[in-house]
Amino acid sequence: MFSGIMSEVEKDILYFQKSGGGLRFTGGEPLSQPEFSAGILKECRKRNIHTAIETSLFCGKNAIDLVSDNVDLFFDRSENIRQRRSRVYTGKGNEIIRGNFSYLARQGKNIIVRIPLIKIFTDTENNINAITQFVAENP
Repeated sequence: MFSGIMSEVEKDILYFQKSGGGLRFTGGEPLSQPEFSAGILKECRKRNIHTAIETSLFCGKNAIDLVSDNVDLFFDRSENIRQRRSRVYTGKGNEIIRGNFSYLARQGKNIIVRIPLIKIFTDTENNINAITQFVAENP
């Protein structure tokens, strides 16, 4: 099922080996298609290709469980950590996101937090401090 994709990925294996790079899942939300992502990630693991996922972590724990054993690095796109502001701007709370971040942290996964700076929405001192505090509270 993944042979076409993997034949394209394999063209860059030498580059990955020389540069220390690998395959990064991004664009939209890779964890919205966890079976597809998990399949490719498993194939990458078989070939010793470094893997990363850029995600909002707005997904079920089952999606994380499907992929996490084959992901070397998670990029978390943290936007607004405060519950009320998250609800106002997105229409949804962030309990799922916070829970999934903590879940990955407890598993000892490598996570890089990235904050897209959006004027008045995410670039406030209060928001950045709240994200910093939340990350520091996790192992």
